[in-house]
Amino acid sequence: MTPAATSTMVASTGPAVDVSTRRRAVERGFRLSIHVLAGVASVMLATAEGSAFPTLLTVPVTVAAAILSARKRYLSSVWANALGFFVFFPFAIMEFTFGSAADAKLRGGVHLLVYLTWLVLLQRHTAGKYWYVCALTVLQVAVGTLLVEPQDSGRYGLLLCGYALLAIWTLTVFSVRRAYAKGADAAETATDSGVGVGFDLLRATSSTGTVVTGDDRGRVFGPRFAAGVVSTTFGSMAVAVVVFLLFPRNNLMTDALANGADEFSFGQTTMTGFSESVELGELGRILESNERVLEVRAFDGVSGEELDLYEYANRMGYDEPLFRGKALTKYEDGRWSAGREARRLQYRNTPPRDAVRQEYRLADVGTDILFAVNPVERVLIRERNDPVGAVVEPNTSVVRREASFRGAKGIEYVAYSPRRRGENVVSEPRRMTLRERWYGQLDDLLERPAMPRLQGFVADELAEMRGGRLSPREVAEKFNRYLQSEGGFAYSLEGQRRPVGVDPVENFLFETKTGHCEYYASALTLMLRNVNVPARVVTGFKGGGKNRLTGYFEVEERHAHAWVEAYITEEPIELILRGTRREAVNEGTWVVFDPTPSVERSESVASNARNQGTIGNVRRFVVDQWDRYVLRMNSYKQNTQFYRPVRNFLLTVWRTLQGEAESRRALWNQVKEFAGSPDRWFSPSGFLVTFFLLLLAYGGVRLSLYLFRLVRNLLWPQLAEGAAARQVVVFYERFQQSCERLGLKRGSTQTHGEFAVEVTNRVAEEGLESPLAPVAVVRSFHDVRFGGRSLPPEELRRLDEGIEAFEAAVEEVLARRNPV
Repeated sequence: MTPAATSTMVASTGPAVDVSTRRRAVERGFRLSIHVLAGVASVMLATAEGSAFPTLLTVPVTVAAAILSARKRYLSSVWANALGFFVFFPFAIMEFTFGSAADAKLRGGVHLLVYLTWLVLLQRHTAGKYWYVCALTVLQVAVGTLLVEPQDSGRYGLLLCGYALLAIWTLTVFSVRRAYAKGADAAETATDSGVGVGFDLLRATSSTGTVVTGDDRGRVFGPRFAAGVVSTTFGSMAVAVVVFLLFPRNNLMTDALANGADEFSFGQTTMTGFSESVELGELGRILESNERVLEVRAFDGVSGEELDLYEYANRMGYDEPLFRGKALTKYEDGRWSAGREARRLQYRNTPPRDAVRQEYRLADVGTDILFAVNPVERVLIRERNDPVGAVVEPNTSVVRREASFRGAKGIEYVAYSPRRRGENVVSEPRRMTLRERWYGQLDDLLERPAMPRLQGFVADELAEMRGGRLSPREVAEKFNRYLQSEGGFAYSLEGQRRPVGVDPVENFLFETKTGHCEYYASALTLMLRNVNVPARVVTGFKGGGKNRLTGYFEVEERHAHAWVEAYITEEPIELILRGTRREAVNEGTWVVFDPTPSVERSESVASNARNQGTIGNVRRFVVDQWDRYVLRMNSYKQNTQFYRPVRNFLLTVWRTLQGEAESRRALWNQVKEFAGSPDRWFSPSGFLVTFFLLLLAYGGVRLSLYLFRLVRNLLWPQLAEGAAARQVVVFYERFQQSCERLGLKRGSTQTHGEFAVEVTNRVAEEGLESPLAPVAVVRSFHDVRFGGRSLPPEELRRLDEGIEAFEAAVEEVLARRNPV
């Protein structure tokens, strides 16, 4: 091999490749990685802002910068400074100065980062500029975490994982680029003889690992390189998650952010249909929406087994789960309101025994109402170290969270309810309390606006009902059937048009006979009030479906619904109409009536379902886990979902090792429970268990491979790979033995390449004539010993012949030194 040829070769596990060719490939790969990194950061920032301009313009700028750099054309520093000083900087100052909101001012500063990124990308690419681009992308990603909205947080989290992978890839390629640059510098300063140049480059690249030397096809960025980067990324993420879970949360900041205190909320609005005042038709605006509102799981208080929500609803007397929310009592010209508010009371922290436990995750809907299947005996909010009782309105039984929880990015709470009820009854028989009368609740429940047509219709219907001798329940059921099936009404989500001066309820009853649940519930409520039966409209959600991936029962906005609660007594309607309002509220119960046609409503809800498929479900699941265990992780969740389960598990293991039979059973039950609950696999404690199991599995695989190779080499040395490896070791040992006879022995701190250079120089001094090149021998040794390559038989034969010739030449030198 000639010196010129040697000086242009790179140590590789594949065929020989020109140094300059590899260096150009590495340079192109690094520039592409930098540009893609800048583009991904801009996409993340645009996602966080919720606006494409001007952030997404970074993508075409990166493409233009890549094209210009490939053609060796750049923006000069003078023009870059002028553009930044006279155009971009004033524009960012204007955004910051004239922005009205705090987040608008923040965006002005963010856009300045974007403009700086453009200027750096378009200038000549140097090592310093590359570091500037990386730093600017990190700043954009960091600021994006402050701007991202809750509904986009999961998508941002996925992009962040992709950014981490790309960033590690870019840094790895940067290390390779530096290594090749050092190797090229060594090649340029080598001696004219070219001896050892390949090993100078090998030493320069040794710090980046074996992936730098390429694969068996001579590719630097081959599958092996990619696999190394991916494994490093996932390993880093796994360690980061463990550190995240172990690191104690700061109660002051993380609890406030997780619980969503008002000072951290930006312009949040209440979900349509659940504010203090609701106009007829408003609820229809969300009945076509697929946004999720609730995630629910229910557990039996005695057995601890999970309950089917539909089965539990049937126990309570409902055809579908009814998640009660807002109670509306006062009606005026098509608008319902909550009426006069009573003093709110707080539930006690102690949960009732043997009650059904309903676990809820309420999304960010901008309301302080807590939804649950009624009747509810206790509600506890689980977002703090000491779970607090929710606030309840005694006159309407509406459950709310505390003011400090308002504006939250969702909230988790537990509602405790009886194991069984029936016949739509939501309370035990009782008299209306003095509190309800004091605060005017009774007046609101019996208020009936002047509606001549409705009043005449009710009077005619009563005249046909056996002269008014029916009970209030029978009258309510009669009116309910009329609206639901006998009156010729149709269910529709389309908006209502009514003449000026006509009440929307009367327009629905006698003109259009078309509407959705709000109209049906309003009509029945006013009809009952006209017969002195206290009634109110209740808004909430009805129905839902189970997500088989998470195990949670999910309720979306399209499941929003309105129904009626009436205070039913046993006196005949005839006596109630003849008596006073005080006599009308003798001992009774609150009963649910739902006049909306159930079949038509179910068809409408089903038609608005999102057909997102498996990929959509997986995406939604990942987004949920990100929101639950990253964005909303606080000290309470860390204690209950990580520290406490891990501590209990370790204590159980320790007692099991001490031989306690009860602990062995407890450990086995914990393992079965964990294995049978996929949702726990993705909890903090589940991640820790999974992490250590994977770590043990990795160690087991590595140990198994080591033992397999050991046994294989001992029992089947004739295998091709083992034979080839042994042949390589043999020829290199023969080469070293011949060198030792010349007085050359590789030192403990000397690399094989350095030793080959020393041997080559000694061969030249001794004047040996041998076709064997020590550099080639060491390169072949590296190929198989460290690169995992099997040398072909032809190459092995040439090496064997060369070593034989080298041994013969050494014998000649020794003979000249020691003549007989």
